[in-house]
Amino acid sequence: MEEIQKPQKTKTLIMASYGNGKFLAEFFIGAFGALVFKFYETEIGLSAGYSALAIILYSIWNAVNDPLIGFLTSKPTPFSGKLGRRFPWIFIGSVLWGFSFLLIFAVPKSLNPETDSILIFFWMLGSICLFDTFFSLWEVNYQSIFPDKFRDKDERSKAAGIATFIGVFGIAIGTVLPGLIINYGDTSSYLLNGWVFLGIGLIVVLLLIPGVKETKPMIDRYM
Repeated sequence: MEEIQKPQKTKTLIMASYGNGKFLAEFFIGAFGALVFKFYETEIGLSAGYSALAIILYSIWNAVNDPLIGFLTSKPTPFSGKLGRRFPWIFIGSVLWGFSFLLIFAVPKSLNPETDSILIFFWMLGSICLFDTFFSLWEVNYQSIFPDKFRDKDERSKAAGIATFIGVFGIAIGTVLPGLIINYGDTSSYLLNGWVFLGIGLIVVLLLIPGVKETKPMIDRYM
């Protein structure tokens, strides 16, 4: 009878690498919630009605896109046999998520809130929906890889604890950093803040790779 092998223990550094995803989520989501409505209504001058409508439609899309993306990314791709089921989507989603955050604050200066309010509305709606789409593409696969990556109960508890600890830094930096960059009344400073967030986000994505990269046993189980 063939002996059943126990899964190999995961290194703490790999758990810490995975935990960078928690930093990424708290970092971007915190800044998104604090800045978007204020930017469009106070700085750009979009009416409260248009801003509220964009947020409502965004919320509806938010409820729809998670199961949709989960369904679409569950199918095998040409890269599945080599890179795994989740890793390509995690990498692609996280990079595009960072760029979509930047896009939110890249409203063309030529648009006037008095004469071009409908165009600004669609820019806001489109950019925040893209932000949510790429967040879902990343987050659905990031969360789904956890039970397959950490197969032992103790490992899962340890990895979750490390991720929570790292996530605290994401909350702190995501909250404090905009205040050091943004000058209220200067819309270009919001875009600069977006570039800074994108740069930090891409660095964190690189740190995240070892923690979400699928091992050969993981790929074999899926295939």
